[in-house]
Amino acid sequence: MEQIAQSNKAVQLSGNDSIASEQGTWRKVGNEYIHINAIEPGGELLYGVTRYEVASNRNIVSSSFAEFATYMEKEGASYWQLSNVRVSNFGAGAISAQKYLQEDWQIDLSPDLLSLLLVAPNRQSISGLYRFAQFFDAQGLDSATYFLAFWKKLLQPLATLMLVILAISFVFGPLRESTMGFRVFVALGIGLAFTIVQRLMEPASLLYGFSPLLAVLTPIFICALLGLFLMRRVR
Repeated sequence: MEQIAQSNKAVQLSGNDSIASEQGTWRKVGNEYIHINAIEPGGELLYGVTRYEVASNRNIVSSSFAEFATYMEKEGASYWQLSNVRVSNFGAGAISAQKYLQEDWQIDLSPDLLSLLLVAPNRQSISGLYRFAQFFDAQGLDSATYFLAFWKKLLQPLATLMLVILAISFVFGPLRESTMGFRVFVALGIGLAFTIVQRLMEPASLLYGFSPLLAVLTPIFICALLGLFLMRRVR
């Protein structure tokens, strides 16, 4: 449902502009920089595909725009079929323009992968996040955002377990003789502190470049240490 909603919104807002600046997504695949205005649910139909081919010296070799791109599979081979294509080739001191009714586009972008672009990382499935992070790594791009969301979702049960252990340590530990109101206050404070540390570590890992796994594990580890320490005091 999230994919359908985001796709329909992008289609309605982008139209057939070559680049809808407020919509779509940018991606780098090989030596091409690609902007897609909108993606149909399922990822097999693209709207407004703009491509910039860049040479090894970082000069733009060509740019093109296709109104539509349809995923095709024939005889075990897969490719994208571009429709209503306008191409500009940048030569030595000259620019040539061409138009094609259709053009085959060979690129390593599957519909499954493209459908993930419709959903924000924190709303994607664990398997989808891992596949997209692996794709970013293969393309030499920064995959930290997707690995961060992946580890956060994967380790969420462990984080919940550590919070439960911490809560049990309070029930049987130093707060067992305190009033209910004080227990609730302490519980809310610890939950808030856990959330703050978690939300500080996540952007810090993206900013300073340390492991997303470490960013997710740090608040869990602190919570576990505190819970075990208080449990030992009960003994």
